Amino acid sequence: MNAIEQPVAPKSNTGKILGCVGCGCLTVIIGVAAAVIFGLLGLRKLATESDVYKDSVAAIAANPAAMEAVGTPLEPGWLIQGNFNSDNGNETVDMTIPVTGPKGAGTIRAVASKSAGAPQWEYSTWQLDVEGREPIPLGQ
Repeated sequence: MNAIEQPVAPKSNTGKILGCVGCGCLTVIIGVAAAVIFGLLGLRKLATESDVYKDSVAAIAANPAAMEAVGTPLEPGWLIQGNFNSDNGNETVDMTIPVTGPKGAGTIRAVASKSAGAPQWEYSTWQLDVEGREPIPLGQ
């Protein structure tokens, strides 16, 4: 018996190409997401180590009206927002820090400046905003 030989079609590389492209795109997406996450964590660390942040959290703990509004223990929130500027040693900060406690939640609003060589920050706005209440001054 003589078998009729059928021509064999070459195998397609389309699946391999699509697999490589898909893996490459996924790698880029994961890389960008990691960069964003690490960037945000770095900015948060920078903000929480600032004097204005530390002074603001301490000022609430020392303020009876603020502690009455949110309760104790007080927990600063994760989503710190603001602007930090430095120009020839003159620094300005405009920051909001969410805080929560068992009685409620609020937002610390701190607008401060520090001249080159000055020992401490001068606050033009330093208050705790709690919904439904008047702003609670935090010091100075």
